[in-house]
Amino acid sequence: MIYRYVLASLMVALGFLNVNSQINLDSSLVAYYKLDGNTSDASTFQVTGTPKAIISVPGKSGIANTAYGFNGSSSQIDCGVVNRGILETVTISAWIKTNTTNLSFIVGKYDWIADKGYHLFINNGKLGLAGRNNGGKYMNTMPIGINNYAADGNWHFAVAEITGNSWALWMDCIQVAQMISNAAVPILSNSESLTIGYYDKVISSPEQHFDGVIDEVRIYNRVLSVSERSLLCDINYEDSVVSSASIDTVLMDESNWVWPNIFTPNGDGINDNFVLEIPYKACLTGSVYNRWGVGVYECKDVAFSWNGRTSNGEKLPAGVYFYMVSYCVNDETISRKGTVTLMRGSN
Repeated sequence: MIYRYVLASLMVALGFLNVNSQINLDSSLVAYYKLDGNTSDASTFQVTGTPKAIISVPGKSGIANTAYGFNGSSSQIDCGVVNRGILETVTISAWIKTNTTNLSFIVGKYDWIADKGYHLFINNGKLGLAGRNNGGKYMNTMPIGINNYAADGNWHFAVAEITGNSWALWMDCIQVAQMISNAAVPILSNSESLTIGYYDKVISSPEQHFDGVIDEVRIYNRVLSVSERSLLCDINYEDSVVSSASIDTVLMDESNWVWPNIFTPNGDGINDNFVLEIPYKACLTGSVYNRWGVGVYECKDVAFSWNGRTSNGEKLPAGVYFYMVSYCVNDETISRKGTVTLMRGSN
């Protein structure tokens, strides 16, 4: 936390704006189910979900009663038929933990009979985003090269976005799927309920019930900016990592870490490199990806440092980038993911 205050002061000194302070993640938030012991909706719509056969369990933070467990056969939360102003554009985010490889709904408002709607789901263990376009076509995102396997029993953060003919999906801050369709613009509004953890309009309904844990579902009736999506991912990811029982206790102390979220590689000798300082530096490897999920930089060293250029030395544009690093603690390999903003000054 101390580092963030120092970084903010540095940004002011350099004449940059504190972008995060200007972001309002409540803007156009039309559904917000925290699932922390109840199914109330913290958005302005305030549509309390109707639960069935769900169990209150520890969430991504590891704190008791901050998420709900779904049994894969009868668990569900019905959040009502209100369309919440969603017509052609929607952004969905949710935390999930599962071992199932069955086709199962995470969250959606979907009516295949009326050929309308959208849903975030797991299929063959992989995260997916799909829906109908009201033109007889089923829209389904395709992977773009980064593994989106989510059925490993770990917490994963999913963000899905539909706007016009563009369908995109992120997992753990990295874009894993995108589709630009030449089909009709989808009609997302329909008369079915918004549901969490199930879809019951099929014959084999047990396959559509989620088996695992779901935490903090957000839905927006607009597209999030790169900065907004980055901040949302950063907020959620930090919350989950701090409480992870799989990490050695000493790593919980933020005083042991320096995890910057912005750097300015403009050659002035101040904050020119994105450097990750880790207490345990054995077998440290890391990669950086652009907003499309394309790898732009890779480092295999005891100290991770990136100067804002590709591995071939090409200068990269300003923007939000995603990183994944792995390191060893007591013969155990641990991975961490996050975002960093590359900013360039006038020079």
